[in-house]
Amino acid sequence: MGGNLAVQLLALLMTAAAVLVLHEATHSAIARAYRCPTVCLGISPLAVSIVFLDRPTRGYVILQVALPLAVTSVATHAGFFALPPVGWIAQSLLPAESSLQLILCIVLSLLTSYGDLSYMLADLRHPLEGRERLARDIALLGRTGSLVCFTPFGRRYVAAELGLGPRELVEAASTGGARCKVLC
Repeated sequence: MGGNLAVQLLALLMTAAAVLVLHEATHSAIARAYRCPTVCLGISPLAVSIVFLDRPTRGYVILQVALPLAVTSVATHAGFFALPPVGWIAQSLLPAESSLQLILCIVLSLLTSYGDLSYMLADLRHPLEGRERLARDIALLGRTGSLVCFTPFGRRYVAAELGLGPRELVEAASTGGARCKVLC
């Protein structure tokens, strides 16, 4: 039974990781469709964040929330309730097609998209572009203690536009609280 529990826990964690990867891949696909280059990737205990150099139009901002939220909802339902092996585990705990399954999917999707929702509200009220947007995003990575990896484009952009290296940018943006570390 103990070994079976370990396998079930591993399957559950892998399913959760797959849902998170799909969520971030959706953000990335939207940014690529809008031709927004990737500046860096941040990984923290709370989330995975991708920082794009984007210009937030109303449609783009709403799409960056709505589509990942929908993908997360579908992936959560499929991964936790429909597909084996996790689906079998969850079905043994929750009745099939119960409202609890729907509520769980909605709650997990909203938790995954909470940061996206708060950014959307901020962007719709006061959209930031260029340096200001990058500073806000890097400051958030600093507050969450993220490990940050800059893309080649991100390194070139930070050097050309700000006259800083990635480490200097992160140090300047990380005021108080947790500090992030630049991996690459």
